[in-house]
Amino acid sequence: MKAFTVLIVSIIIYVLGGIFLLYLENSYPGPNGYGSRTTSEEILEKMDLHGKVILVTGSTSGIGKTTAGLLAQYGAEVIVHCRSEDQVKETFQSILEEYKIPADRLTPFICDLGSLKSIKSAVMKWLSLNQRLDILINNAGVMAIPKRTETDDGLEMQMGVNHIGHFYLTKLLLPKLLESKPSRIINVSSRAHQMANISFITNKSLESYDYDSWRAYGNSKLANIIHALELNERYQSEGVTAYSVHPGVIWTNLAKHFDLKSLIYSISYLPVFKSHSQGSATTLYAALRAPLNESGLYFEDCNVRTLVQNLSSIVQDSEIRKKILGHLRNLDHRNQIK
Repeated sequence: MKAFTVLIVSIIIYVLGGIFLLYLENSYPGPNGYGSRTTSEEILEKMDLHGKVILVTGSTSGIGKTTAGLLAQYGAEVIVHCRSEDQVKETFQSILEEYKIPADRLTPFICDLGSLKSIKSAVMKWLSLNQRLDILINNAGVMAIPKRTETDDGLEMQMGVNHIGHFYLTKLLLPKLLESKPSRIINVSSRAHQMANISFITNKSLESYDYDSWRAYGNSKLANIIHALELNERYQSEGVTAYSVHPGVIWTNLAKHFDLKSLIYSISYLPVFKSHSQGSATTLYAALRAPLNESGLYFEDCNVRTLVQNLSSIVQDSEIRKKILGHLRNLDHRNQIK
């Protein structure tokens, strides 16, 4: 019995020690002086964003709401994406009260990112306002949906919303971004891109043949990274740069589909969990502070991170990027994506 008690105590000490070391490892700043514990307020310190117009998708909750609220607080006019009319009043009231900002700094942008028709309608309505667009932050997403679900266009939901919806939104807004240059596009990806099964690249619907909730999420997040690099290579010379970011591990509404396995897995990341302010910091760094020579790259904890070798070679392969673009062109029979 004594030996068993010693064993249990030793395991507890070992686990706690590991958690403490993991926390310390993630507390050090990176080469640029920022790190995993950097807050959005530190990124925005002394900034005046008056005159900037920024669209943030997924602004109703989580880090999207934090990103939108802080940008408005520092002077930007923020285009707040909501999925439906019903969300607008509640979202606006919440942001206005929490961030103490005037109402004219928020403009609604209502669309379902799982519907190409809805996206096009929202963009056409917004374009009629004749605003500029300095920054597009593709933040919205869905994660780890247990069973395969489809968008209005018959696409796997995670790829359809996280990547294809944002791809189409970005395509429609590119003329305005070019007109407003210098401008930036931020794709909120995830370290979960490492879970991708690259077979999705050969599938005309951009999904793995056997559905797995985390693999599908990883596929969409790898596609976000590929998209940012391709955008940057195409448009950097014209004044539009693109970046992909991993915000960190934050408890948000994204976790609503978690099963027991996912919850247990997430608990292992408790030492590196971030607040919403810390979680939106990398997005804001890429949007506002990252130097132009870091455009097209992938960021974690407000610093450039190198992708694992096998994925880096895929992302850098221009032929693979062309193949994905070809699939995107063929996905919609009504030729909305060209």
